[in-house]
Amino acid sequence: MSKGWERILRGTSTELQPNASGPNTAGQATAGATGCCVQVEIVQGTLENQQVDVLVSPMVAHDPVSSRVGSVLSNVIGPQMIAKFHQEAGGATLPGEIVLVENLPPLQCKAVAFLNLISWDNNQNGTAVQVLRQGIRKILASCQIRGFSSVAFPVLGTGAVLQFPHSVASRVLLEEVGEFEKNRINSPPFLVRIVIHPGDKDSSKAFQSVQGNLHLRGFTSDINPDQESFYRHVSVSDHEVTAMVGGVKIQMLRGDILNGGTDVIVNTTDFSHSSGVSKAIVTAAGPSVQAELAQRIPSDWMITTGPGMLGCKEIIHAGFNCDPQLIRKYCKKILVHCENKGYNSVSFPAINTGAGGMPCDKACKAMLDGMASAIAKIRPSSLSLIRIVIMEQPVFQAFRKELENRFGQITPCHIGLREKAKQKLKKWQKKHSKFFPSMAPQEKTFASKPQPAMIRVISCDPYITKTIQSELEGILQKHLIKREVDMQEFSALEPMELEAVQAKIKVLGISLEHKKHQHSKSSPGNTVGPEARDQMGSGKDVYVLEGLKEDILSVTELIGRATQEALYKNFQDKEEAITALNVQWSLKDVNGAWQEVSLRDNYMLEYAQTQNKIFVDIDAPDGSRVTVNLKTKEATNGVTGMTYKLKRIESGALEMPIKWDPMKEEMFMKVELQPTSQEYREIAQGFLKTAKFNICKIERVQNFYLWNAYSVCKERILAKNGPAELGEKTLYHGTSAESCQCIERDRFDRGYAGKNAARYGKGVYFAVNAAYSANGFSPADKSGLKRMYVVRVLTGRYTVGKSSMISPPPRGSDPTDCYDSLVDNQQQPSMFVIFHDDQAYPEYLITFK
Repeated sequence: MSKGWERILRGTSTELQPNASGPNTAGQATAGATGCCVQVEIVQGTLENQQVDVLVSPMVAHDPVSSRVGSVLSNVIGPQMIAKFHQEAGGATLPGEIVLVENLPPLQCKAVAFLNLISWDNNQNGTAVQVLRQGIRKILASCQIRGFSSVAFPVLGTGAVLQFPHSVASRVLLEEVGEFEKNRINSPPFLVRIVIHPGDKDSSKAFQSVQGNLHLRGFTSDINPDQESFYRHVSVSDHEVTAMVGGVKIQMLRGDILNGGTDVIVNTTDFSHSSGVSKAIVTAAGPSVQAELAQRIPSDWMITTGPGMLGCKEIIHAGFNCDPQLIRKYCKKILVHCENKGYNSVSFPAINTGAGGMPCDKACKAMLDGMASAIAKIRPSSLSLIRIVIMEQPVFQAFRKELENRFGQITPCHIGLREKAKQKLKKWQKKHSKFFPSMAPQEKTFASKPQPAMIRVISCDPYITKTIQSELEGILQKHLIKREVDMQEFSALEPMELEAVQAKIKVLGISLEHKKHQHSKSSPGNTVGPEARDQMGSGKDVYVLEGLKEDILSVTELIGRATQEALYKNFQDKEEAITALNVQWSLKDVNGAWQEVSLRDNYMLEYAQTQNKIFVDIDAPDGSRVTVNLKTKEATNGVTGMTYKLKRIESGALEMPIKWDPMKEEMFMKVELQPTSQEYREIAQGFLKTAKFNICKIERVQNFYLWNAYSVCKERILAKNGPAELGEKTLYHGTSAESCQCIERDRFDRGYAGKNAARYGKGVYFAVNAAYSANGFSPADKSGLKRMYVVRVLTGRYTVGKSSMISPPPRGSDPTDCYDSLVDNQQQPSMFVIFHDDQAYPEYLITFK
């Protein structure tokens, strides 16, 4: 309260900007997490909370608080920052020079580098840019000399003082980081974190655009996951180069593929096996593999055999015919096959570069394109290593060059609007779930107790002392107030906003205490008014704020505004996602390819159409702003005059079960069935047919997201198998009370398969008869109640399973055409095992004893 007293007695007030503090965006910085020489992270947040070795603060004319960043740092650190700055500087600095000040608590860094810059001079190669480049180089060099391993930059120069264009500031910073990286051969890993303020949308787009041209190694963006580096450097030597492609390690190395040491070996062949790699592999594999191959030549030029005498688990023989399109197709198909079979590793030769005579760069490009496409699509969980084993040094050098040229490139294919919508709905549902007390984890609470203010009055007259004391207490009571804020309002805040509130409370010296209200009972006949009810409390967790009136009102206003913004954003996210599930808008780019617009633009276009509007502005595939004419279905760039074609695809509204209650704006709800209803009787009858228990209640599970995923899976199996082999069945799944929340709101957990039973495969088990699940797999809770789900399951085509299976096996020679489920008995199954989360929907929950 001491700061508050000073302001009361001076008659002044202090205001802290809402964004003065932000979250610890990425925790303690660990350079080299990706194995890159220089890792570049683009994060959203505020600089003062970054846990790195060095923070960078721009300044003008040798004034450390002349920029917004410097001013915020001064508020956090206090007067010692300016004192230490001048002590370290020892005099005025010139533009482009830095002042490195160490040990500035409470910052969590080792040092702050103050960089002297000059304002933008409207010249992309002018003095201002040269000063900026010089300063960045000095900061990076100083970090290297002092042994620092990480540094956090703000977006240098784009503020109101220096006024650099975002495109120039981002390009200069990333170019200098790229030059720094080139000079760090065989040096320890180093992290460069670029911190973009939450309100700065222009810089985020600018950095993404620059990265698209520079392809920096290890580039990641927390702001836009689509811009993460898909190809990341790991290590390079004269005989080996290793990279992470998506989440899979790719190794190119000199050697013999027969010694590849992987689960699968790929044999490139024309099925005569008379020369080259094919002859070597088939000869080494021995008579059993030769006999398998002699039986048939597959129509699709691809077949799998056993390993024979080789040390692998399977050999895949494929004819690539020096055709880049065929190479891409089969490389993708092979990786999908390996993932479906649960293999961890696979070895390829340098396809068709030997006897086939295909140019090395062309062959490598086709191979990497096919592999990258498969990895981006299936996101392997089993397959973790791909080896390309090369005999000849010139071939290895060509392959190595092609892979290294891809370092830093972003993902080769983006997920579609519908998939983005499903991911956003799932994220929204997870976030929204914390408002349900029954499923929310215990919220972490925080408190703030400022140092008490002490005023000493010295007087020879006790009467004067008492009078002054009375007047001071009166002033204090006049200015002090208490306010209660519902804990759920804090829960609605994003981490950035919560940090801003906490910082403001701390700086203003406000007391913050967590309190749990208890319900009060009023006497019979008494009427409890709103004010009294408010004082009694609602039985909810609250935070009690106490401090100066103007400060408390400032904080509650900030909380209220942030809460409203968060709720609006959540609502908007949900609306955009639901729209994209049903309608997808696309623009044709300059290359003639159709590109889906963003979720936001998709919603804006659909909303404009429903409101009979003609024009709406959106972003084109190249990032430029265009105006759409909904009558002509064309979009025009007002600057360049470029015109894009526009199309709208309607997926068809998701059909909800006719028995469901209206969902309104809810994504999830459970409805207890009336025992007198026909729906209740039908479910109970099926259960009681084999399970001799007493039913306590039956609840219908209505989950929009899970139903949508199930419906999409149903369409896929229907298209693959036809109506006759869709196999939609009503089955039973016993579970514990603790698992219900996960099943109803997320998925059936395959992790429990081994605990309960995995005789026919490591998947999720469903019984034909309720008695099997009720007796063996429905443990009672403390009150003796058991639980079981009545589940819709898409069994499709099935075969008898084995305990070692982690996915259904292929039905024939095509490794991608697999069974949909496993059973215990082919003729009369009593249980089914599935391996895809979306293949089952928990329709009803029966509670019984």
